[in-house]
Amino acid sequence: MKHERSNNPKKPVFTRRPAPGARARTDEQKTDVRDNLIAVGRHLFAVEDPSTVSLRKIAAKTGYSPGTVYKYFRDQHELFIAIREQDMSRVVDNLEKIAKRIADPKERLRSVFLAAIRHWLKRPEEFRVLFSIRPEQSSKAGRQPFGRSPVVLRSYSLYRQLVDDLFAPYATPPCPPRVATDTLIAATHGIIAFTLHTHTLEWSSPIRMAEEALDALLSTWIRNER
Repeated sequence: MKHERSNNPKKPVFTRRPAPGARARTDEQKTDVRDNLIAVGRHLFAVEDPSTVSLRKIAAKTGYSPGTVYKYFRDQHELFIAIREQDMSRVVDNLEKIAKRIADPKERLRSVFLAAIRHWLKRPEEFRVLFSIRPEQSSKAGRQPFGRSPVVLRSYSLYRQLVDDLFAPYATPPCPPRVATDTLIAATHGIIAFTLHTHTLEWSSPIRMAEEALDALLSTWIRNER
């Protein structure tokens, strides 16, 4: 049986950066340093207990001094949020482009959700850091919850717009749009999570599973409107 996923965490790929101890002087160098810290942090959060991932540990892994790391992130939580925002922004950018290219509402919705699944199946570490870490490990008193950040709201808005466009011709929506949106997200993300985290079992193709789930929901909604 063929699988379209990989459950072996890949080591982060680091970009070129100033040598440890050297000061990042240009904006490009500063961006490189920040991106490298994010790459190392992502990998550690994905493969270790997140509560044990400190900025000092990340500094040791990257070869920078702790002081350098603290110039970019004030604490572990700020780095964690930066990782999630970068990864979420990347996928939303791509999904918005796909949505703009497809005119038919049904095919647009189906294509966007399948593209999201393919994206996360190729990036299991990003998925784990975004969706599989316990809430108490990713929240901090006095800070805005990640679930209310602009990039998350933008992501949800895209999914909701796909549903609104699908239901627009209906005299009465076959399902409350909010419920439909949440169901689509939960069903497709659940397939990813289950196949990633229970990899000792032999699963069918996650993409095929997602296609079946999406088509079943879409068929039910369309049939109920007739």
